[in-house]
Amino acid sequence: MNRTSLSYQLCQESLSCEELVILAVAFLSSEETRLSRFLSLTGLDPADIPQLLGQNEFQLAILDHLAADETLLLCCAETLNITPESISLARGVLESRIRPRQN
Repeated sequence: MNRTSLSYQLCQESLSCEELVILAVAFLSSEETRLSRFLSLTGLDPADIPQLLGQNEFQLAILDHLAADETLLLCCAETLNITPESISLARGVLESRIRPRQN
């Protein structure tokens, strides 16, 4: 599947990758244990997050974190009222921005 079709499918959810990541960060921040775990695994300080939100690598790290834990992924999707697949689609779009396919 190419970037255009991934982006199109994500648009069907009415969210851009960036919007989805912001909502995912809000979800992680809504419980101290969720946010603490993410910060512990990444070594980030909470003050770093606003500055990093615009970076594709950080956005991908957020979605990777969710994808690595199925329970967390399903809880996030349910909380945000989106499908878990939309998180995967956004992850694919971000990954293609960072690591474009070589022909």
